[in-house]
Amino acid sequence: MRVRATAVGTPNSNAIGQVELCCTPAGLSVGLFGVGPYSEGYAVGALASGTQFLVPYHRITAARAYGDQLQLDFNLETFPHDRLTLRRFIAGPGVPLDELRRRRLILHLGVLGVATLASLAAGFWGALLGSASAGWSAVGYGAIVGTTIVGLGYAIDRTFLTNPPAEATTRGAFIDDLSCYVPSLIRSDAPYQSPEKKQPLDITTWLPRTSALTGVVLGALLLTGLVTGQRLLVEDPSEIARPTARLEPPEALAPQVVVEAPPPTTPLPSAAPSESALPSGQGEPASPARAAEAEANSATVERRCMCDRADSALWKSPIPRLSALLIERRSVPTRTHLRTQLHIAIINNSDSPMNEITVHVQFLESRGGKSQPTKERPLYFEGPLAPGHAVKWSTEARGDSYELLIPDMGQLGPNGDGAAPAQAFVDLLHANNRPVRLHAARMLSYLGDARARDAALELKDALRAAEAPFLRRVLMATGDVRVCDTEIADQSSRTLGACVYNATEKEQNHVGLALHSLSGSLDVQQPLADPPQLLASSKWRIAQPIAAQTGVFVRITPPAGPFNTPGSSLELFADDFDLLE
Repeated sequence: MRVRATAVGTPNSNAIGQVELCCTPAGLSVGLFGVGPYSEGYAVGALASGTQFLVPYHRITAARAYGDQLQLDFNLETFPHDRLTLRRFIAGPGVPLDELRRRRLILHLGVLGVATLASLAAGFWGALLGSASAGWSAVGYGAIVGTTIVGLGYAIDRTFLTNPPAEATTRGAFIDDLSCYVPSLIRSDAPYQSPEKKQPLDITTWLPRTSALTGVVLGALLLTGLVTGQRLLVEDPSEIARPTARLEPPEALAPQVVVEAPPPTTPLPSAAPSESALPSGQGEPASPARAAEAEANSATVERRCMCDRADSALWKSPIPRLSALLIERRSVPTRTHLRTQLHIAIINNSDSPMNEITVHVQFLESRGGKSQPTKERPLYFEGPLAPGHAVKWSTEARGDSYELLIPDMGQLGPNGDGAAPAQAFVDLLHANNRPVRLHAARMLSYLGDARARDAALELKDALRAAEAPFLRRVLMATGDVRVCDTEIADQSSRTLGACVYNATEKEQNHVGLALHSLSGSLDVQQPLADPPQLLASSKWRIAQPIAAQTGVFVRITPPAGPFNTPGSSLELFADDFDLLE
């Protein structure tokens, strides 16, 4: 039985809104239609609508029916609300609206047809009798029979097809259905009595009720506190200067000789000024630890260098001529399994059109700790797919994960050889899907086009939280100071070198180099996926200024520890030292 109910805010619930419930053999199906988190004393959070969950019956930890409400407690990690208090039950949409209209039309036509046939039969029967009185009697009987049939049809329509059952009937039927799957359900006709809250201590009841007396009492308490605090915290100078008398035995007393102290003389000037007399930062001797720290945090400049393209995790691997991007992924639970819906885009990065493109999507399902294939969906595009253009597909199948099998069309050259014109990627910046726009900005940055940074800044104006790591790398690769030609020395020296290039027309000072250790590599096929976690971060200062349109090759020594974690990846960024994260 499918019903709808209203989740109300009570001390025993943490959600409010409309829900749809249905008892199935696999579990309790719960649909959310404008349901938000609820906490007493706080505003309702964001509403979830159009989402359906399947809660196994063994995950229902408690089910209690008190009066006109039903309380359900869940223990399911994927369900956002684990305590619901349901009221105002109504019958759910068991029959679609079009099917209901068709059934009512059949009933109406059938009732009118039967009533008409009954009236005609009575009229013919009266004509056969021959007498006028018998004929009129037959016509009257026919009208009564026809009216009775129409009334009976109207009653059936209103009872079974139009008017839903009462709230108590609907609630009782659903509770009976749920008790078949949850034997521990508690039922009681008495209304639920919420526990009384402990009232906070009200000190106003201790105060006099007269306003004048209340002011006098508060003033007296305040004055007493001030005087007492002053006596306890502030010392009296008269008591400090007052000598204390002490009795000594007679034999301990001895004549005292009073020696007059010489007048104070002005001290002679010292030959060398003291450290306290010197200005700050001049007379203070340099600390050996501080000097060693400053030297350790400075990068060693080895030689001059030039940079054609910045190093970035966005093109750490060679860029293929045909790229696949995940636009959106949704998981739809059913009664027995989970289905995955995918929206995938294919982009032609090359300078030649492509025909007969087939991409295979292999759906997988976790069974016993292993992923088993469930369905393979081929996605076909006849073509041609022009350079710098994209095509989008949608597919779904049973499974909780997937694998993309993309045809190998080759790779672009190390200097962008064979890539589509930059103008094609500029046009791709106006695509409907933001992951495709992010890919276009990445390709413009890879080709060294000056419009890449403007495109990234334009996308940043409508920034979403999931896009920040991707856009940050595009901006760093097109920034004023860039990093390229990264090289890692042998394990014995544990050093790392890179070229820090100044792409501006003026000299850059206070440049710094930051090294990030990440838990994995960035997945460029999923621009909106969660980025790898930051394990460690360290930065070095480049003391030497960098001239315009040139670079310096520096070498740093990363500290031991997280920078040598197996499976991690390293990223280098250059910017103003104070702006580096």
